[in-house]
Amino acid sequence: MGKDRSAGHRIAQAGFLGWLRGERGHCSMVRVPTIAEEDAKRPSRERECLVGERTRIINRMRGTLARLGIRNFRPTLRKAAGRLAGLHTSEGSPFPPNVSAELERDIARLGLVIGQIKQIEEARRQRSEEAPERGRHAVPQHRKGTPPRARVKGLISQYEFPVSVGSQSAPMGTLPCCSFS
Repeated sequence: MGKDRSAGHRIAQAGFLGWLRGERGHCSMVRVPTIAEEDAKRPSRERECLVGERTRIINRMRGTLARLGIRNFRPTLRKAAGRLAGLHTSEGSPFPPNVSAELERDIARLGLVIGQIKQIEEARRQRSEEAPERGRHAVPQHRKGTPPRARVKGLISQYEFPVSVGSQSAPMGTLPCCSFS
């Protein structure tokens, strides 16, 4: 343990000394984001966690149902809770009571998570309507006729995209042909 600590200390010290000497690319310092900048990222992070939770719940439910021989049930549908009550195993017997209770709780949990995702997306939409040009984390607005990914500043006018014909290849230093969809 002592050797690891001293080795880590030496690496950090060497990096810091190189930075003090002004060596380029030796060590870079980052700016600590402000509280407002971190708060602006919060909804995206929360939505990402909720989407992951939604996927985990759906996969767990599908796994439980697959063990019982049911493969065509879609838990994301609005009427999934009602359809769940009418399902039977592949042999035609009703679900065991604990499995049935677990699936009902999972359906309720899934509905809650989907509702929270919708709330975050609605709040994000309202914020983008109130202040569309709000900096780095603003929601991009779609203009008619231009796909969202093609509107990168100057990308299309800055580069000439070659088209390869037959066995001819593009000249060195040119970018490959891209399609924006």
